Amino acid sequence: MALSRRSFLGIAAAGVGGTALGLTGLRRFGGAHVGAAGQPLAPPVPLSGRVHDFALTARPADWDIGNAGAAHAWTYNGVVPGPELRVTAGDTLRVVLTNELPEPTTIHWHGLPVPFAMDGVPDVTQPAVAPGKTFIYEFPVTTPGTFWYHTHAGYQLDRGLYGALIVEPPREALAYDREFTLVFDDWLQDPDHPRENPDASGMGGMGGMRGMGGMMGRRGAPRRGAHGEAARIEPLYDARIVNGHASAPSLRVRRGDRVRLRLVNAGSALPIAVWLAGHELEVTHADGQPVVPRRTPALILGMGERYDVLITATHPGVWPLTAVATGRKRATVLLRYDGMTGGAAESGDAPSARDVLRYPELAAATPLPAGDPDRRSDLELSGGMMDPARWTINGRQYPDTEPIEVRRGERVRIRLFNMSMMPHPVHLHGHFFQVVSFDDRRLGVPILKDTITLGHMETADLDVVADNPGSRWLLHCHNVYHMMGGMQTELRYV
Repeated sequence: MALSRRSFLGIAAAGVGGTALGLTGLRRFGGAHVGAAGQPLAPPVPLSGRVHDFALTARPADWDIGNAGAAHAWTYNGVVPGPELRVTAGDTLRVVLTNELPEPTTIHWHGLPVPFAMDGVPDVTQPAVAPGKTFIYEFPVTTPGTFWYHTHAGYQLDRGLYGALIVEPPREALAYDREFTLVFDDWLQDPDHPRENPDASGMGGMGGMRGMGGMMGRRGAPRRGAHGEAARIEPLYDARIVNGHASAPSLRVRRGDRVRLRLVNAGSALPIAVWLAGHELEVTHADGQPVVPRRTPALILGMGERYDVLITATHPGVWPLTAVATGRKRATVLLRYDGMTGGAAESGDAPSARDVLRYPELAAATPLPAGDPDRRSDLELSGGMMDPARWTINGRQYPDTEPIEVRRGERVRIRLFNMSMMPHPVHLHGHFFQVVSFDDRRLGVPILKDTITLGHMETADLDVVADNPGSRWLLHCHNVYHMMGGMQTELRYV
């Protein structure tokens, strides 16, 4: 049975503040940053405003999600998710990353149009930071919104290396009384010995929004991934978590409050459906960018996507906010009105599929500059059927995919077409894109995003303005297993 964004919900029924830092252990040498062990770091970039200093140490730590005992996670500063970083647009973010992991790592600032050298892609924008070494990420932050940061090295994201990054506007236009950030993840209790997902290819079960689940190529000769290492098949996850736990502490509100929720899907492989029993969600931002407020019973977030929503606390009680992925595992956090005790009054059963908000129902809060494209590029997303570890763009695996070439100031229209049976959240580094149409429905006022999720046979037309020069910006599926299996290409300035 085909399972689309339209039908997903009906079937699915199933931060710590940043730490200020003095730059101890780092020194200036010849105008460049040098780590404590003498490793050359990225050159400084033009800075602005106040400098916000944070220290992030990537290190192993035992982490208990609350119902399964401690797991051996990889963390930033010993916690999952990592510390929530907050800065103000117009200021400078400086993060000192220390790597205490047994292998190299980096940090990518998902959604932020950062300078190329700060984008955190191993062997593309920087050498990976070796064990025992230190790197300084330092750049001006120009765009307010809900973003997140995460490792971009191999399959490390599935171990817990991520956190929220909130960029506040100099003056907040949105009126609300309380605010909560909710970061969702698909959790592996033993990431060193995961179970393979029999539906990972999309042939034979319910492996995606319209997917079916895996058949061939599952055993035999070792597969090679896009980066020369052994390719892996998407695993069966043990749990869904929110803010590092299977069930997070209650969100406490007063009757009459306007409450802002920042929702982030930091998972490696599974889209999620999110709804709040007893309340509607009023969407105000998509991927951190303002949209005309739109009410909806439920949302779907692909991996890497974010939505900001407002709720109005007019229905006293204890209400579950639920996130469900394919496989029926769910994470729940309770919205608890002051004075209310006990458990949730409602089960939080999923709304019907027709209640899910779709991209064409959104409009940018401010119309974006339009124009005819200077270039066009058609990208067909496929793979998984003959080998659930092989994923392609136009029939090729990265690094053999054909790059999208563009000159500074040009507008390129990218048409995405998902031929595979699995959902693909496609993320572009260093740029936003205008969503011109989705599934052959034009948007009246295109919205601005950095990640968009396509189910089986869905299409999207995206306009990218080449306004952030850099030699090679990745465009890839944000399912880590699809990305590492080859579903990547590059936007190249020529």
